[in-house]
Amino acid sequence: MEASEFEAIRDAIEVEIDEAVQFALDSPMPDPEELYTDVYVEYSNPLQGLR
Repeated sequence: MEASEFEAIRDAIEVEIDEAVQFALDSPMPDPEELYTDVYVEYSNPLQGLR
């Protein structure tokens, strides 16, 4: 690959990151009820969670 191809890939990645960040900033905050949703796992055997 030539340097110009790497630059084009880098530029495309930067655009994608900027769009993702803007999407996150523009998105509404989740409901407080969702604060702990999918944050942890409840194991039936507590020792299993230590692995």
